[in-house]
This record gives sequence, C-alpha cells and structure tokens, in this order.
Amino acid sequence: MLVDESDDELEDDTINALKDLDMEGDEVNEETYFNNVPVSRDYAPYPDKVSMLLDILDNLPRLRMSSNQLKMVLWILKECKVANIPSYSAFRKMQDHLRGLCGSEPKDYTSTMGNRFFVNDVWESIARDFSNPEIAKPLNFYPEETYGPISEVWQAECWKEFKPSELTPMYTRGLRQFYIDEVAELQSGKKVIPLAWIKRGGVLCADNLEVTPAVTGWQIGQDVQSVAATEFQFNYHDIFERIGDNIPWADGSNASKMPNPLREIAGGDDLYVVLVPMWADSVSGNKSKQYNKYMNMYMANSNLPGQLLQQEYFVRFVSTSPHAGLPKQFSAIKEQIHRKRHHTWAVMRIVDAVVARPVGLISTLSLMKAILQFIINMSVQAGLPCFAAQTKHTLEKQIQLAMHGVEAPILKLQTSTGVKDTVAQYWINILLEKSQQLKADNPGRTGDSIAEELQKWFNKQPGDKVNLLLDIAGNPS
Repeated sequence: MLVDESDDELEDDTINALKDLDMEGDEVNEETYFNNVPVSRDYAPYPDKVSMLLDILDNLPRLRMSSNQLKMVLWILKECKVANIPSYSAFRKMQDHLRGLCGSEPKDYTSTMGNRFFVNDVWESIARDFSNPEIAKPLNFYPEETYGPISEVWQAECWKEFKPSELTPMYTRGLRQFYIDEVAELQSGKKVIPLAWIKRGGVLCADNLEVTPAVTGWQIGQDVQSVAATEFQFNYHDIFERIGDNIPWADGSNASKMPNPLREIAGGDDLYVVLVPMWADSVSGNKSKQYNKYMNMYMANSNLPGQLLQQEYFVRFVSTSPHAGLPKQFSAIKEQIHRKRHHTWAVMRIVDAVVARPVGLISTLSLMKAILQFIINMSVQAGLPCFAAQTKHTLEKQIQLAMHGVEAPILKLQTSTGVKDTVAQYWINILLEKSQQLKADNPGRTGDSIAEELQKWFNKQPGDKVNLLLDIAGNPS
C-alpha cells in the first residue's frame, strides 16, 4: 500500500499548529495578555468583541464544540492575522473568570437521612432576568382584563385570585412610587386611594376610592372608579408634606395604615412581585437506557410572555438527586428563601409562587398549590379528603407512639389513615430502636418515663421532623 508523503506532512503540520496554540511563549504572556487588549464597555464583562463571539461559539447549546475543534478555530483566526486572538489556555482562563463573576454556584444540602444534593439559587435566576435588558423589557407585573382569547397567564383568573397586596403593589412614574392603600392626587386635583393595579385594554389602570377633604375630616367614598395610571401626579409623601401633619381622617372612614408598610420593606426601591411556578419530574440519566431514577425540579418566570416561556432557555433547572426525594428538595428551596429574607425583606406567605425585586433580592410569596396538592395527596387515602394540618397531626401522633417502643399501633394508624411520610418514618425507626434499648437496659422503667426522655432528646435534634411542605400556609384541597 502506497502512502502519500504529502498527506503525512500536512497532518504533521496541523498537529504542530494545534500544539503551537499552547506554546511556552503564549503561556508566559497569559497573565499580561488582556492588559494589551483594548477593553470596550460595549462588550463588558468580555475584554473585546472577539472574546465574546468565541465564547458564544463555544457555548451553543445544540452545537457543542470539542477542545480540539476550538483550538482549530483559534489557529485559523491567527493564521488569518485576526487581531487580539487569545491562546487556548488564556481563553479558558477568561471563561473561568466570567463563570465566577456571572455564574451561579449551586448550594450544598444534606437531608435528614444523610442524602446529599445541590440546589441552584432561585434568587439569582430571577435576578438575571431583571439584569438582562432583552428579558426585563417584556416582563409584566400586573393582571390584565381581556374580553378576547386568553393568551397570557396574567390574563387568566388565577392572577385575579390573589389579593392586591400579594401582587405588585406599586406603580412608578418618574421618581414617584404610588402604592395601593395610600392616598394620592390625580392631575385633575382629585384625591383617590388606589386599591389595585390592573391592565385594561393594554393600559395600566388603578381601581380607586375617591377621597373628599372636609373640615370635619377627610371622607372615603364607596364607589370604585377606574383611572389610568398616567393620571397620577402626587403620591402620599407629597400630600403629607403639603399638609405638614397626619391626614385628618373622619370618624368611621376606616382608612388603611399610611404609608403602606410594604414601602418601608422595599427600602425606597421599586417593589415587584414575580410568580415562579415550580414543578418536578423523575427521569433516567443513563445513556445505556437502563432505568436509573433521578428526581429533578424546574422553575420558570411566569411574568414573561408565553412566547418566551415556550423556549428551552426559560425553563430553569433547580435541583436533582437520585436519593433525596421531592419533598426534601422543596424543603431546601424553602430554607434557601427563608435564609435570604433576613438580608432583604420579610417573607409574606407561602402558597403559590416566588417573589422578586429587580435588584435580585428575592423573597417568597408562595409555592404552587398544585405541587403542594401533589405532595399531600401522596400520603392520603383515596376517597378521603385530608388537609395539611390533619396530615401533620397524624404524623406527629405516629412519632409520639414510636417513643413508647411498640410498632403495631403505628402500623395500624398508617393503615387506617393512609398517611405515611418518609421524613417522619426515618425518626420513627430511630425512636423505636432507642425506646426498646432503654427498656432493655432498665426493664422496670415505665413507658411514659422513657417517652418523656425521648421527647426531650427528639426536640433537640436538628433538621426536619416531618415533610416541611406541610407547614406551608394555604388550603391544599
């Protein structure tokens, strides 16, 4: 068989060219490489346009490049005398720097049963939506009334089921913030109290009660009127400064506390509510197609229009684990949100979604009712309605029975109610073993004294004792 020597020489030249991308000369200049590249604000945090385009090319989700392919691209660019082409190692270091600067590190959690898993930061995911001008522009924060086909979630009845204080409670015009339940003044000079912000015909409006100043005290009307948001001119603080004292409300006016407490919570920033549905799925992660169950959690920003939510980019991965169950993963998210609230503003309640502010500080309004319904129903006997408080009470009773060291009453209760929880069962097994051991060490000891000792020990133990989602406010039925 004849071998073409020219082909061998070409192959050797190509290999040497790829190696040249990581030559010692390049390695020496890596630390000072970016100092010689003009930095343009238009491409920050990238050093220049070339680096930005190369990073995009290297991270196309449906067209992944190997390291050798990327080296070939860099070599071709250098051969074509393109300016400011980094070495392969310098480019990877730049990516590592950007990942640390702009990326999100998953949080490490360990369940009560010792299962370790990781959860992405929900706060940071929402913050990135606000920080991206292409995503922040179509964000919608107010329910909308429409008489035609419903195409967006904020046009559906589910958004109107929330109290006005549970949705975005304010509207910003210029430097003024107009909150619900605060007196404001329109351009016509009429004073009103906005009750809710809602879009009608594509125009943001406020449902208001008219306020009539009088010598005997300011009166609040009973008829609700709709006024366009652009008609608002002065907010509560403007009126307060003009009066120079508290507003003299008439007896029986039942005026809300002013200013709105949410204004203090926001600390002067604009306050927006973002509804974030979360859902879970079990998948198999084996390429061999052999079933190997993983439990994944996902989220989406439902304040975005449906056209964007249909794109894969806007379905956000939250967590996964082959061992930690879905209730524990939800528990970790609730813990994550509650830990953050001490650095931002208070959690309002937990039932349907997650709340955010444009600066990326996120609190919780609630988790989805449907998800809570699913979790609760896993432990409910078919045909019998059961609520979270009842389920939790049954689990606590099982734990108390375990402190007496007899398993039969626990099994009977689980069978009769259909209520069984993985987290509670973990503690039940431990308490049964401890109770039986204490009885064996001291046969004359009463069951009540053993149960009392175990109760004190149990109260001191860290971690969840039952499914944490059972503490979420709301009616799961």
